[in-house]
Amino acid sequence: LYLRGTIDHASGPCVGVVGTRRATHYGQEVAAQFGRELAERGIAVVSGLAAGIDAAAHSGALAAAEVSDRPAGPIAVVGSGVDVIYPRENARLWNQVVAKGGLVSEAPPGAAPEGWRFPLRNRIIAAVSQVLVVVESSRQGGAIHTVAAADSCGVPVLAVPGSIRSPQSEGTNAIIQAGGAGLAVDVNDVLVALEMACVQEGNVMQPFTRGLPRTPSRSRSSRSQSSETALDLCSAAELSVYRA
Repeated sequence: LYLRGTIDHASGPCVGVVGTRRATHYGQEVAAQFGRELAERGIAVVSGLAAGIDAAAHSGALAAAEVSDRPAGPIAVVGSGVDVIYPRENARLWNQVVAKGGLVSEAPPGAAPEGWRFPLRNRIIAAVSQVLVVVESSRQGGAIHTVAAADSCGVPVLAVPGSIRSPQSEGTNAIIQAGGAGLAVDVNDVLVALEMACVQEGNVMQPFTRGLPRTPSRSRSSRSQSSETALDLCSAAELSVYRA
């Protein structure tokens, strides 16, 4: 994997938020709300940084800094090289994600956003996430491919119900009706699923609360000390990679 920024937040709880590029105003609002409320609780929002639902979820996650002292940075898994912005209208959002979180791709630098790369990208989104939330999707949308990838690796799926008259909600409504996804009407539904997933993994998570207390940022010397401690635990092979 190639990386820009940092994916330190991937060591904590992660929730994927995906959906259609042709999102409705309703879908964008819901994705942004979920992204913000998850990030402000220290939960990393994972998505594909595409137009529509992905961009809204990441924008919401970035906005969490306005209401939380320690928001989780977003994690974007993209279908091009990490130096090839796609779509171009998301250029500012890409740079914000790199500054506050991490951008990941298995495509080498310079790789164009070819269509065949996106289904492969979707399986990484599913694998990084502990819970996957689909906000809006047609029956054949890329988000449905991500759902299939989540099913294959045991990641629980939630879907946000939409209008029965909206083509953008046909896929989400269908997987709810078929029992392939649980219902997500607010962030609390996601938190319950996430805590259950953490328990199944053998991790005991602290309750996710809004408005974490302010704490002084760690000094440069303490961060350096932590880095030295981490290096002491590295194998010879890992140290050679670090030095390179």
